[in-house]
Amino acid sequence: MLKSLLPSGLRNLLRPWKAPWFAFARGRVLSRTGGIVASGPFAGMKIEMEHPDLCKVLGTYEREIHGAIEELSRTDFERVLNIGGGEGYYTAGMARLFPKAIVTVFESDERKHQSIRRLALANGVSERVRIFGHCAPGMLLDALNGAEPTLLLMDVEGAEGDLLTERHAARLRDSHILLETHDGYRPGVGELIAERFHPTHELRRFQSLRRVAEDFPLKGLDLALLPGKTLCRVMDEHRPFPQEWFLLTPLSRKSAS
Repeated sequence: MLKSLLPSGLRNLLRPWKAPWFAFARGRVLSRTGGIVASGPFAGMKIEMEHPDLCKVLGTYEREIHGAIEELSRTDFERVLNIGGGEGYYTAGMARLFPKAIVTVFESDERKHQSIRRLALANGVSERVRIFGHCAPGMLLDALNGAEPTLLLMDVEGAEGDLLTERHAARLRDSHILLETHDGYRPGVGELIAERFHPTHELRRFQSLRRVAEDFPLKGLDLALLPGKTLCRVMDEHRPFPQEWFLLTPLSRKSAS
């Protein structure tokens, strides 16, 4: 009750004292990194966001699939499709990782398009980034036209079962796919995708893991004295349920190699 009576400016000033260790850690992370991703496959990428997720600045975001991304980076993709681009973290990151690729991103929330543009511009990749709104199944089929080596990234909160139909699976038989599944929103959707792509792709699964203090990438006395639970909180991705990712590698490419 007392909190609601305080002016908003005063509440903002008092907020850091509610969790002083976290506020200190946040300040040190932003100061030490300067808004540049500190680790992981996108290390060196500029994060041009007003209130960036600290796990993205640290580079620990979705660290479960860092190995998969590094493996994919050994293929010289000419086309990347990012379905569910959010604020542009993966769009800009993949454009940097694959300097010859045209990156086409679909994001239903058009309020986030400006953030995608800002990140692409800050990282010098805007000329290779194409931004669209909602991706319907037919639009995905159109985007898959052509024979360029293709990487498909997808994070669509359970709609993957509607977008990746048997018809799409046939069109994607020579493409690599990195997919975030959402059985918590749509039970069984992960197994549905696995079944559809079984004839054409090798499937590897990655399960979400709890962060531990040893995952924290920045070193130094200023952070070493912080409680481990604070470092874990800084890396927290606030997922409502355990997450799973699929890396789908085309059997045609494996046999060719």
